[in-house]
Amino acid sequence: VWFHPGECLRLIHDVLREAPQPMTTRALTEQVMGMKAIAATDERSCALVQKTVLGSLSRAKATIERVGLVVTNVPKVPI
Repeated sequence: VWFHPGECLRLIHDVLREAPQPMTTRALTEQVMGMKAIAATDERSCALVQKTVLGSLSRAKATIERVGLVVTNVPKVPI
């Protein structure tokens, strides 16, 4: 188990908050793996973490915009 409940989504938001431009899901996965010190040398681990990231992205439609393989934070609209 690499992530506690909700941790992957929090890390995704942290990465995207600091990103100067939209990111590919692969680059996002690599950043998240680096933050958790998960070795990127094992292809199986990379694939499983990417599935976790993609699952988190699909549940975060209100806060993260996906355009094909590129993701970005949805800008906050003042109320």
